[in-house]
Amino acid sequence: MLTFTFHRTSSGYSGMQRDPIVWTGLAILAMVAFAHGCAPIYTAYTNPEFKRYESAHSKIALLPFDVTLEPNFTTNRDRRDRMEAQHESMISKMVWDGLSWYQKRNSYTVEIQSLDERDRLFIQAIGRRPSHKLLTTLTTSDVCKILKADALIVGNMTLSRPFHIEPTHLSRLMSFGKFDRASINMSVHECGENKLLWNYKHAAKVVQHNTPRDAAELAIGRAMLEFPYKHIQ
Repeated sequence: MLTFTFHRTSSGYSGMQRDPIVWTGLAILAMVAFAHGCAPIYTAYTNPEFKRYESAHSKIALLPFDVTLEPNFTTNRDRRDRMEAQHESMISKMVWDGLSWYQKRNSYTVEIQSLDERDRLFIQAIGRRPSHKLLTTLTTSDVCKILKADALIVGNMTLSRPFHIEPTHLSRLMSFGKFDRASINMSVHECGENKLLWNYKHAAKVVQHNTPRDAAELAIGRAMLEFPYKHIQ
């Protein structure tokens, strides 16, 4: 059984590939949130022995995130299960895009395995693409061997509502002062000993007339800034 222990202590990409006007808007949004006491809160933990492990690592792999959608938008459990499965791939892609942005600029000391390569190796080994549900049936050792990786990036995210519900003019008026929320718990585990090397927790919220994706990007973007495999600038 694939198990990871998250550290109990615990947004670069938000717009890195967006239009500069959108990025500026999100930056202003973050400042407004801070001014009103609703700034995103995060905590990060790095294993004291991280540098020793880092020097031996050449490739790390990103696993599908476990995504939970809060039941405030539907009480139908089956429907919510299907939507969580759909959001799982969205969140993984968003995390990969953030990591990839830095990797293309030679910011990391390791190679971040592409999602295409990850999926290809899984299909080659067991005939299926990886999913969080599938990973619960495998051991950490199994996954590391399949992906030929030195460490694994794992995580979970909780969202207040699904991405596909876009706000209308009426909903913007009715929801004034309310927030979309995203909480991320992201970790790096070493393959040989399954040792926790890094953990990051972040709770982000944005005013509801933005899209729920903005809250998720704010949480993920901050994680990219804290990611430990970086060349010293």
